[in-house]
Amino acid sequence: MRHAFRQLPARGDLLLWRSTARVSSTRLRGSVGTLSSEQAAAAHAGPQGAFLIAAGPGTGKTFTATERFCWLVEQGVAPDQILTVTFSDRAAEELRVRITNELAARRPQVGTRALDGAWIMTFHSVCARLLDEYAYLVGAARELRVLDETGQRLFEQELMARLRSGATAPFDPDSFIALSVDDLDDLLRSGLRFLLKLKGRGISPERFRQRALEIHERHWSARPSANGSGGPDPARAELEAIEVLFTVYRAYEDGLHDKALRDFDDLLLEVIDALERVPEFRRRCRERFRYLIVDEFQDTNRIQLDFIRLAAADNFGNVTVVGDAKQSIYGWRDAEIENIRSRFPGRRLPLTHNRRSYQGILDCATDFIRRDADFADEPDLVATRGPGGPPHSWGGVGAGDGGAKPVSILMAQDSRTEARSVGEAIRRLHVAGHPF
Repeated sequence: MRHAFRQLPARGDLLLWRSTARVSSTRLRGSVGTLSSEQAAAAHAGPQGAFLIAAGPGTGKTFTATERFCWLVEQGVAPDQILTVTFSDRAAEELRVRITNELAARRPQVGTRALDGAWIMTFHSVCARLLDEYAYLVGAARELRVLDETGQRLFEQELMARLRSGATAPFDPDSFIALSVDDLDDLLRSGLRFLLKLKGRGISPERFRQRALEIHERHWSARPSANGSGGPDPARAELEAIEVLFTVYRAYEDGLHDKALRDFDDLLLEVIDALERVPEFRRRCRERFRYLIVDEFQDTNRIQLDFIRLAAADNFGNVTVVGDAKQSIYGWRDAEIENIRSRFPGRRLPLTHNRRSYQGILDCATDFIRRDADFADEPDLVATRGPGGPPHSWGGVGAGDGGAKPVSILMAQDSRTEARSVGEAIRRLHVAGHPF
């Protein structure tokens, strides 16, 4: 089967890392002159030190990150000495364009192509570039073949087909004493998702097996046999399940190796290994990246935090992260909210002035969030647009006479119903004369 992958040649000028956006000489809306006191305090902190810009919704997170980068350049830091990472190619490109436009307006002498070599990209692109540029030092292959999302799905489907057919591992249902055919099918169908989450935490197949067997032994050694009824032995079933999961995980890793492929986590894991194993590589990375800026920090997982820790100065002493624990929505993708809540030691710099919503909506949202004990001390968000909506607004906050009215909350039974309801509300408003 032909897999979809990104082939990264051994060059330093990859389009993956270069911006092709046109640069405008116009300042960003809301440039330095309109920085709020909170944004200025956050963007201009330090520069040495660890800082957590706790940016509530609508408070100008991307604008503040842009200002942080530009301010560091104004302090004499070269653009290619600031490592700026985010989670998607689209977000990285948006940030690159904003920074380029702002620098072009504030420092024309820098030139419109000053950011061509800058490190403004996703975690995986950063690691791919490091492995390419320092392949000779860390012993990495000069040609990287990395599965994209489509290639990842195809690879997993092929692996499952080979496992079920016995071509990759001897999964003969008759060889299991306690696991039923349905149990085995469930493990093959859903087990790989679980195992790839472990990989995102830096747990290898062998480490998984060892730890699982230790937990199994501790759990069952103090218990009497649960097989008195003559049915399947649950302890034996658990042991067999551990072996099945280990075999699936090992087959996945071997399949990547045999085809000279990497998945996205491999890029991070290889760089982390090199940073720990090769002191010269770590020294060069720390010299190269004088400052780090991490966007959407609440969505980082364990190995992404490990990479930041190893690439940064001691105790994250040159790192600024931007995020909001309340907006952590990627737990299903193994994001770890504790990264932003407890593992990063930076000084907290809150942004609380919301430019997007009216005060009634913010008060409702804050009251709801504070019902979670973990967010009981959440600061108030302040609407710069005022307490209510404009006259003749629709039947929500600030409707009719300009006064604040209760926020309407729709509890839809599924996403399709929710989308249809929102679309119908927009249609009614537009028909009533409200512009889009």
